[in-house]
Amino acid sequence: MKSIYQKIYRLLILIFYFPIFFLEIIFFKLFGKNSPKSHQYMIHLFSQFNWEIIDFLNKFLKLKKVNINDKFFNSHIEIKNLDMINNNLKNDGFCKIDYTLNKDLIDTLIKSINPLKGKYSGKDYYSKNFEYFDHSRPKATKFSHDPNELIKIHVIQKLAFDRNILNVAQNYLGSLPILDIVTSWWLSENEQVDADAAQAWHFDLDRPKWIKVFFLLTDCDDDNGGHKFIRKSHISKNMPKEIRSMGYTRLNDELISKYYKKEEIVSFNEKSGTIFFEDTRGLHKGSRLKNKKRLMLQFQYSSTLFGTKHPKIIYPENAIDEMNFIKKRYNDFFLNFSHK
Repeated sequence: MKSIYQKIYRLLILIFYFPIFFLEIIFFKLFGKNSPKSHQYMIHLFSQFNWEIIDFLNKFLKLKKVNINDKFFNSHIEIKNLDMINNNLKNDGFCKIDYTLNKDLIDTLIKSINPLKGKYSGKDYYSKNFEYFDHSRPKATKFSHDPNELIKIHVIQKLAFDRNILNVAQNYLGSLPILDIVTSWWLSENEQVDADAAQAWHFDLDRPKWIKVFFLLTDCDDDNGGHKFIRKSHISKNMPKEIRSMGYTRLNDELISKYYKKEEIVSFNEKSGTIFFEDTRGLHKGSRLKNKKRLMLQFQYSSTLFGTKHPKIIYPENAIDEMNFIKKRYNDFFLNFSHK
């Protein structure tokens, strides 16, 4: 009897939700804009029909690939075996690359990021306005630096448009990778798991398809919040209906252990300089910090801007030549950028 009700409910979803959602898709295709409700429709349809419907949407909206190996793109980090990386991403949902950032580059990034303002977020405190991070007495578990200031850092500009990173992103997305998010955050010691600081299991669904690249700027281990990911949880058949039906929410360890084995949970307990790619539609979380702090830099590349409306990144006046060259030739990389 329950399965009959489920089938009826799914049919009603198709009858009432999908036509409206379809109009949103067409409007975006024509004008590049969608309403905030599109994101909610996408989540609701996913909860009933899994990732297949989102993948279908991506095929319709994604951008065409470009030649990232031409003279406009430079390589600042070494990434080999792009096919193997792409296979690992498809099969497991993540891939750590062999290359690591050198100490001088890490020091440059930390020294450049530290003085920037940002906002706290956590169960105890949320910043209303930008403020400075207090290393000695953090106000909340997470402190995220201002993206518009981060993108002014020349090293970050080079990494964000590095030929090899863009190649990985484009291969996985099957699309020109739009630089959608530039973010860096400190996590601080806390006594209890802070779901507001992404320390509980969850999946992302801001866009039809995206890939994130993480740069560890401090050592990460069990004491200072190593990142965790459930292998293959980004694949449709591996996302149980009970979890999908809960929608966009945080999930407890008991529910996760009901469907996934301990050996399927991967912990990124790595040294500073480590770089890894991850499809965060798979289940993931940060761990509670028992002591010390950790700093991470992250970029998100998307196949389309359909979905959540992320704040536009202000194009930096001090952009390096290679970034300006890329913008003149391939402006679609910068669809989520604006000018003052």
